[in-house]
Amino acid sequence: ILSKSHFILLNFNKLFQNLNGSMKDPVLIKLKESSTDILDDNGLNEIQMDPLFDDTQMTILMMAKIEDFEEDAFIYLKNLESLRLEENRLGHLRDGAFNGLVDLHTLYLDKNQIEIIEASVFSHLTSLSGMSINESEFGGSLSLRLFEKLINLQKLMIRGVLIDLEMDSTSNNCSPLSTFNADLNHIQLESCNIRKIPGEFFGSLLKLKELNLSSNKLEELNEPLFDKSLLSNLTNLDLSSNRIRRIARKFFTGLISLKSLNIAGNKLDALE
Repeated sequence: ILSKSHFILLNFNKLFQNLNGSMKDPVLIKLKESSTDILDDNGLNEIQMDPLFDDTQMTILMMAKIEDFEEDAFIYLKNLESLRLEENRLGHLRDGAFNGLVDLHTLYLDKNQIEIIEASVFSHLTSLSGMSINESEFGGSLSLRLFEKLINLQKLMIRGVLIDLEMDSTSNNCSPLSTFNADLNHIQLESCNIRKIPGEFFGSLLKLKELNLSSNKLEELNEPLFDKSLLSNLTNLDLSSNRIRRIARKFFTGLISLKSLNIAGNKLDALE
């Protein structure tokens, strides 16, 4: 019955509770030609993909109990364009975990328990345009250099994960963003405990339109951080809910297209 379906919604069931949490079972052969499989909250705790999923374009495995997956876990999903793994128990992302996902465009890893991300785990996702890591219990500081080989990345969303921009800048004596895709147009680094933005950190992201640095710990914005970055297309800048007391006029040098500036929820006593 399901062999020709393009959209299959099977969430909030108990499909895998009697299969020891595994996807490797003949019952799933009926999903062979489905382009979208939504299997979240089904008692799944491990991923063992099979060639029967090779036509799937979107897989949603949210609110499961997935703790880990090995190298080549998704190797058969050559047509997959979107992978949603939010609200699982992922703790360790190993190099090779996303092997085979040559057409993957979006990856969501929000609300997991990620403690370790190996250096090259994302490096071969050359079609990826959108990445989201929000509110994961990441152990230590997340380096933006994990994403510098994503040559088609256009939207990077990180929230609630510790990021040390100064440490990222001193490594290799340059900002990791200087090697990012020039078409990157949206960066969210919200609630990342950022205390200072190193000079020229944003490299030459000429097409960046939206920058969200809200809910961090910025205090003073004195230096013109954007004039050498040539962010002439930036239209939205969110600096809300920081600890900013003073903003120098020269801080905004170069932002000739800015239309929206949010500095609400700060402690401003000087705007010079």
